Amino acid sequence: MVAIVFVIPLISKRKCSNWELRTKLLQGTINSLDNQKSPNFRVIIGCHEIPNISIQNYPDNFQFIQLHSDPLKNPEKNQRDKLLKICNALLTVKDLDFDYCMALDADDRVSYQLVSFLEKQPKTDAWIIDQGYQVNYQNRRVFLCNHLSQICGSTTILSKEVAGIPQADSVSEFVKCFWQHEGHHTAKAYFNTKHIQYQTIPFPSLQYILHHSLNLEESKLSVASTIQNFKYMTKKIIKYQILGRPMKKQEHQAFGYTLEA
Repeated sequence: MVAIVFVIPLISKRKCSNWELRTKLLQGTINSLDNQKSPNFRVIIGCHEIPNISIQNYPDNFQFIQLHSDPLKNPEKNQRDKLLKICNALLTVKDLDFDYCMALDADDRVSYQLVSFLEKQPKTDAWIIDQGYQVNYQNRRVFLCNHLSQICGSTTILSKEVAGIPQADSVSEFVKCFWQHEGHHTAKAYFNTKHIQYQTIPFPSLQYILHHSLNLEESKLSVASTIQNFKYMTKKIIKYQILGRPMKKQEHQAFGYTLEA
């Protein structure tokens, strides 16, 4: 039994303005997973092109699943492309025996304790990550956040049943997937409405990486939304400088930082 399957959707190189930065950010995410105390996990990266990534500790736990559709067909629909990659990745593990799955953005990082914590807990329907850090990528200043699930997409951990794992490569199966119809900010309300039992991870277990040039670019927001998000990001930068602090050595270690990423 695998404790958790992490699914990482990666934007196509042909739709990314800075593939070198995108690869470096993904390397950081991979480092945090490769840094786990327990090897009881799998990682599926849904992509068009396979990036040059280094995996030191658990290379057999990582798999790249390539899509062969044209990523430029609908250049404004990055969210649709992201969800398609999540569903295709989940389809590859439909017959795998695992407890949970988690969609993780290709720049965020998880704590080295996450897998070992989950495998020791009684089974539940879902977990929510509220405790974590907002991280300024430019200077690695951090700000502790206790409502991360309201602002970050990498915060929902689901049982196989709740996730709605696709059983075939079809629209009718893909639309059953949780991430196709719910967002991180609606997850708790959805769980309550459907009487789905969930718990929150009781320690800071995620770093939400912000203030790199690809944050807003890859979401392809409307002009109004872009202005709103620019104001939001500006407030966050000010908050980092006033209330934030430099990342501690133990936090570097806990989230898998290296000299390179």
